[in-house]
Amino acid sequence: MSATRSARKTMRPLRYLLLGMVALVAVAMGIAAALGIASVSQLPQVSELATFRPSSTTRIYDRNGELLAEFFQERRHIIPLGGMPRHLINAVLAAEDPRFYTHEGLDFRGIARALVADIRHGSMKQGGSTITQQLARVLFLSTERTLMRKLREALLAMLIERRYTKDEILWLYLNQIYLGSGAYGVEAAAQTYFSKNASALTLPEAALIAGLPQAPSAYTPFRNPARAVQRRNHVLRRMWAEGFLPEVTYKRAIQAPMQLAPRQAAGQSSTSAPFWVEMIRQYLESSYGAEAIYHTGLEVHTTLDLTFQRDAQKALRQGLRELDRRGRYRGVPTSEEVWLVNLRGRPGPPQPGDRLLARVREVRAQELDIEVEGQPGIVAAAELKWTGVKDFRLVVKPNDAVIVRLLADGDAASPSADGSHAPRLYALEQEPKAEGAVVAMETESGAVRAMVGGYDFARNQFNRAMQARRQPGSAFKPIIYAAAIERGATVVERILDTPVVYEDPRTHKVWKPRNFSNKFYGPISLREALEHSRNVATVKLLRKVGIGPVLQLAKNLGITSLLPPFLSLALGAGEVSLLELTSAYLTFANEGIRPEPYFLTRVVDHEGRVLEEHVPRVEPVMSKETAYLMAQLLRGVVLHGTGRNVRDLDLFLAGKTGTTNDFTDAWFIGFTPGLALGVWVGNDDNTPLGKGETGAQAALPVWRAFFVEYLKRGGPRRELKKPETILEVEIDQQTGLLPDPACGPTFVEVFRRGTAPERSCREAHPLSAGTYETEVLREERVVPDRN
Repeated sequence: MSATRSARKTMRPLRYLLLGMVALVAVAMGIAAALGIASVSQLPQVSELATFRPSSTTRIYDRNGELLAEFFQERRHIIPLGGMPRHLINAVLAAEDPRFYTHEGLDFRGIARALVADIRHGSMKQGGSTITQQLARVLFLSTERTLMRKLREALLAMLIERRYTKDEILWLYLNQIYLGSGAYGVEAAAQTYFSKNASALTLPEAALIAGLPQAPSAYTPFRNPARAVQRRNHVLRRMWAEGFLPEVTYKRAIQAPMQLAPRQAAGQSSTSAPFWVEMIRQYLESSYGAEAIYHTGLEVHTTLDLTFQRDAQKALRQGLRELDRRGRYRGVPTSEEVWLVNLRGRPGPPQPGDRLLARVREVRAQELDIEVEGQPGIVAAAELKWTGVKDFRLVVKPNDAVIVRLLADGDAASPSADGSHAPRLYALEQEPKAEGAVVAMETESGAVRAMVGGYDFARNQFNRAMQARRQPGSAFKPIIYAAAIERGATVVERILDTPVVYEDPRTHKVWKPRNFSNKFYGPISLREALEHSRNVATVKLLRKVGIGPVLQLAKNLGITSLLPPFLSLALGAGEVSLLELTSAYLTFANEGIRPEPYFLTRVVDHEGRVLEEHVPRVEPVMSKETAYLMAQLLRGVVLHGTGRNVRDLDLFLAGKTGTTNDFTDAWFIGFTPGLALGVWVGNDDNTPLGKGETGAQAALPVWRAFFVEYLKRGGPRRELKKPETILEVEIDQQTGLLPDPACGPTFVEVFRRGTAPERSCREAHPLSAGTYETEVLREERVVPDRN
């Protein structure tokens, strides 16, 4: 019996040798047959490789050349062979074709081995294909496993080898091969899996990528991390066996952990500016078509500053969360909210400030025992106080999910002897209901430097910075005051802030404008009226100036939305976008010259031709004196009025708050010389934000948070340029006339040359100072202007 087994063992190598010889003969005969029928088989012309161009990626860059996003049908980055690290090339050769530089397109030893294996298994499963054969198959043939397809593949490989050098073939292969997760070529794979260039890949990372061509779906580390590591280690072992690595390097490499980049959505790379990128994508598609974006590829340079963008996004999210905490606790999160919090998760252990999902373990009246990622935690009474809930046992129950934030002093103690951890300290959170938007623009050029269209693009893709039209409230008032100053008014001109009734002659409905405080302040200057946002005085100013000039100025300032031709315009009736209103303020900081806002600086096609390049468009829309006077009035809003919560910042800051009826919309639009920033906060369904949520309370904190970061980053401190025709004159604070020891306190005011007061404060009664000299202490009935 043993002799028989021995004989069988002796015969087995002989049998495989015979099978191998048969296989080789079959291959040779097949190739000969294929050569004989090449003319009638209509094989692809390998000369096409010289002009072959795979589908390319459209790349979006910020102003400093930082990559913002990519659009692709097949994510691909073409790089030269010299830009690939040697260990990456060696890993691919070891895994796919160790004798690549010695064969002429076919590796007969590998083919024989594969055919023997196929004969043993009774099917055509083994590859045995060289890199050149794989390239021929990928570019010219189907993936069907038939003898005829393999013969055609072999013939094409031989033809390719005759026409192109080894390095040319390898270069095309490494830029063309599919490596899973939408990535074609080694550079795209390096970006997809490790968020780095191929040139920066470590040996273990290169080996992981080199192991993917055989079965990209099976070995993708996103879906099958264990199999990916196993395959990686196989490639490393092949590199050692083929002499590409010393043993000590091989052993160290197989112990390396696998650290992947966050997974990206199909067809688009991840981005720090999703609302911006989507706006650019829509523009490119309407201008150049989807084919240009997803196939031929574009290089798009934009005005966005990624640093400003991140600061704006952080400020808005923090502001909306603080606003939400002034409301009420809405209970356990919905399934959509759970999904959003999970989506924002990042690799690694939780860090202070991270918002996380927690499982409730035990509920007490004013304390929650929770579990976060398997570790215990506590939400103490101090971090529940904001909710207003008296007894949390009525709101949540054990095993409910809640959203929490890890506190800065909440680090867990070291594990005890039994391996347990001390509970970490958390605050209870919820997803904000309110939405918001931020726009930052360069005042001199109109370049948009940041745009945030909402709290989270994953939650809602509606871009509130551009697409939403909302009532601006008092944030519209500066346009009325600018129209008045442009027509000769001075900043000390008096308006009577007294009761008034306006009647519509058609409907006979009456309108009684009121101030936010429900008080009246008598004769006040334009400065005081704007600084403290007095409604009645502004309505009277609009009536004096005329609605037509104000509407025309608004149009000149870039507001294209339809505005109502009524006196209610003084209180922000009508609807505008945040981008429109922010761009209108640019002129006040830019000597009366309005730059056209723009987003793109240059668009280049795949051949390097410039398709589009920004040409600055600027237009003077008001005098530089009016612009300077308005900037000083808006500076007063920050120093003395509704914007005073930012006056401590070491910058020249000017701006205006806006609040609509029932606290539905909150605004702050303002600028420093060089940069304008607009913030809007509100609910998409137009429900109130909450009592007291004014522009100063809900929007200004977002604005402030941005400029705090601006200062930390060394943002330039510039002063407003004063025209030579502007004078500074000391005046009496109460009357706006020249001072006198018999009058009250004084201050320095700005005037256009020739408009400063000439009379003394002793010469006029406060009620009759300035233009309006008729004392009105009763309600007056007038018909509003229709011009």
